[in-house]
Amino acid sequence: MYYFNEKSFIDTLLGNVVKIIMSHNVAIFFQDLWNLFEHVTESKNRVIDSLLKELDESEEQYARNLKSHTEIIDQLIGM
Repeated sequence: MYYFNEKSFIDTLLGNVVKIIMSHNVAIFFQDLWNLFEHVTESKNRVIDSLLKELDESEEQYARNLKSHTEIIDQLIGM
């Protein structure tokens, strides 16, 4: 014979409700974490792109300076 235990039923019901709420909160947490990861990754990529652009500009400036220096040295040698 089974006796209905109200406390056990309420505990089980509340346990299930807590599990549902926690799983929903965990899902929201991981979604927020993923959004943060995407934001940080995009920021990192922008910084890398900017640094690569600056590196290209620096290499061009170095080549111009080297050419100018070489021309001046050649002029000095020719005097």
